[in-house]
Amino acid sequence: MIAVKRLTRVAPLRAGLVLGLLYAALGMVFIPVFLLMSAFGPAAPAGMLFILALPVLYGIVGFIGGVIMAALYNVIAKSTGGLELEFIDAMTKHE
Repeated sequence: MIAVKRLTRVAPLRAGLVLGLLYAALGMVFIPVFLLMSAFGPAAPAGMLFILALPVLYGIVGFIGGVIMAALYNVIAKSTGGLELEFIDAMTKHE
């Protein structure tokens, strides 16, 4: 059975928290790349500090962006009705 539901509101702080953690994890992925790049050039201590602070900076930007985007979605969803999402019951076979 397919159930159609509407997403009419997103909690801004919750969206900020989730996106902040996702962006911080993404920043962790970039650490080895930047460390490898700095191995082939002059590595200043300030550059190494920036590389290590990258996940924190990405997390902060992700949190702020998530809060802003969720708040904007809520404003727009009031006038448009929000997104329509389809869900199926996991216990039944989907054809």
